Amino acid sequence: MQWTLDGGAAIELRTPNELSEVLKSHALPARLAHEAASPTACKAEPQEGFLFGTLLVPAKGAAAGEHLREHAGALRATFFFFPEKLVFFDLNGRLEALLPELIDSRKNSQPTLEQLFYDLLEALIDEDPAFAHKIEEHISNLEDQILEGEAESIDLNRKIAPIRRRLLFLSRYYDQLVNLGQELQENENGLFTEEGTRRFRMFTERAHRLYDHIQFLRDYSIQLREIYQSQIDLRQNTIMKLLTVVTTICLPLTIIVGWYGMNFVMPELQWRGGYLYVIVLSLAVLGLVIWYFKKKKFL
Repeated sequence: MQWTLDGGAAIELRTPNELSEVLKSHALPARLAHEAASPTACKAEPQEGFLFGTLLVPAKGAAAGEHLREHAGALRATFFFFPEKLVFFDLNGRLEALLPELIDSRKNSQPTLEQLFYDLLEALIDEDPAFAHKIEEHISNLEDQILEGEAESIDLNRKIAPIRRRLLFLSRYYDQLVNLGQELQENENGLFTEEGTRRFRMFTERAHRLYDHIQFLRDYSIQLREIYQSQIDLRQNTIMKLLTVVTTICLPLTIIVGWYGMNFVMPELQWRGGYLYVIVLSLAVLGLVIWYFKKKKFL
């Protein structure tokens, strides 16, 4: 597929089978040639007379247990930015639906190559703030469950581990976008106008804000584990406190039982009211200990 813009510039969308021809004609280093065929990151590297880059955009619709990069919805593409031509290689068919729509939306405004490239980059992250907000809401809901006393009923490690892996990948992804935007701003090959570098600076700033938001969510997830552990510790401390109080209350009674259980002749044992005396003594000691614990707010 090819689109010709006003002024003679062109955008081409090619298939992966055509990639080898371009790689041979431009003699890319072996490392870049391998990355072009199988992108592992979002990046851009200036070459003599053109800009080479790859795009690996995670799938926002992946389920919680799925890896964002391995999901079928992830976008993989390679691009070559020449002075009068922008060539994309759609490696998994995701760009085929997006690029024509962007070009059609600009057909009445006489766009340039750099404008369309900027529009594409913006489209790739357009829904990302809402996506990050959903992750934040999910973490917030887990926090509410913990604070409401459900810490022991939820397996936090099982629930938070996929979220943390997702945030780690997104953190690397947005960091790559920031580096990509900075490379475009530097304009080492002189491919872009001043207006174009200004647009790429706006994209870089937006990607950086997303990166900061993801870093905040990573910190939030760590704090959530700390809250979870503190709730578990508080519950265990409450149980230990109760057991300690019960043991302490029973300790004087244990002493009384041990005292009168010794094999010695005691006057109280011969006394007619001795049995009642021991009962009253036990109840009095028990009542005194309970009163003391309530006064100290241990009960």
